[in-house]
Amino acid sequence: MNIIKANENVVVDLTQEDIWMNSYEHSVRKNVNKALRNGLEVVHYYGKDIPKMMLESFLNIYDKTMKRNAADSVYFFSEKFFSTLIKNLPLQTLYFFTLKDDEPISCEVVIAGNQTAYSYLGGTISDFYSLRPNDILKHHIIEKLKEKNLKYFMLGGGVTTRDGIFKYKKSFAKKGVRDFFIGKRIHNQAIYDLLCRTWERKNAEKIELYNSMCLRYRM
Repeated sequence: MNIIKANENVVVDLTQEDIWMNSYEHSVRKNVNKALRNGLEVVHYYGKDIPKMMLESFLNIYDKTMKRNAADSVYFFSEKFFSTLIKNLPLQTLYFFTLKDDEPISCEVVIAGNQTAYSYLGGTISDFYSLRPNDILKHHIIEKLKEKNLKYFMLGGGVTTRDGIFKYKKSFAKKGVRDFFIGKRIHNQAIYDLLCRTWERKNAEKIELYNSMCLRYRM
């Protein structure tokens, strides 16, 4: 296979003794404390236990977040997608919500394995950014995963190398930057090149952004 470095990922080491001091940057600790002063709290559910109303809140917040960020269509998912995810991974999916006066304002779904958990999808209502709901959400997720004796929490990376999203994730794991590689094998080079050229003609503005994608023509 052709192995290429695609990006950098941020990994929280859950085996640390004092994640609060050793892993978080000062800004995270400050923002979590601010969220607590603002009366925010976090709740979570296994996929099999999530109430229908909370799943609807998740879908609503996630959809609005993707629209606000002008995300590509590939990042929009139907309710059926999440229902299937829950059906197939009832104990491996965990849904976390930050609440303000009992109303969800930020959310994230995490997929957990035996040792590693992965930050999958989430969103935040922009009106509440100043209350720091996402910081307390991530902090609560990390605490719960550590309680479950998992070893690593994969936060992922940015859209591009070292962008604002990446820097925000890194603030939860000061020493957690890891190179991320993908492996690809092209079975029919001529057909693959034809598909890529066709895609590039239609999506010239996205060529650089998706340059490291395995199947660039699918984006």
